[in-house]
Amino acid sequence: MAFVCAPMLAAAALAFLFPAYDGLPDLADRVWRSFLIYWIFGALPPTVIVGIPLYLFLRSRVRPTLWACGASGAATISIPWAILTLRAMSAMEEESDGRRYYILHGNVTLLGWQRLAESLIEISLLGFVTGVIFWLIAAAKMPRQTPPT
Repeated sequence: MAFVCAPMLAAAALAFLFPAYDGLPDLADRVWRSFLIYWIFGALPPTVIVGIPLYLFLRSRVRPTLWACGASGAATISIPWAILTLRAMSAMEEESDGRRYYILHGNVTLLGWQRLAESLIEISLLGFVTGVIFWLIAAAKMPRQTPPT
């Protein structure tokens, strides 16, 4: 339940904050379609590929505290984001915003690394909040006990 609801709530938050489909006149339709894209393509794959295996690995090693679930959520979303972003950056020859270069002659500039770090921090914060939501759904009412050693 928590593996479905937590990513769903994060996708809903993104859809409300950043609705796509500018050509549609109805805001509710824009938010709904954005939610589906964010949830199906942005939230579920990292959850299935990274989050569930991370949970299965950590559940007998770490107590499910708010901080542990938040850190796991941050890792779940930021690891695939970093891999995809680094892969995309390695294939680019040049990228700029018109005034500053982020990639020049196939090399990432200092501003490019700064922009990557900023985006990873932002997505990690979203992942941390998603991990806290996961904790609220799945682990907040669990009895306090230490994991087996």
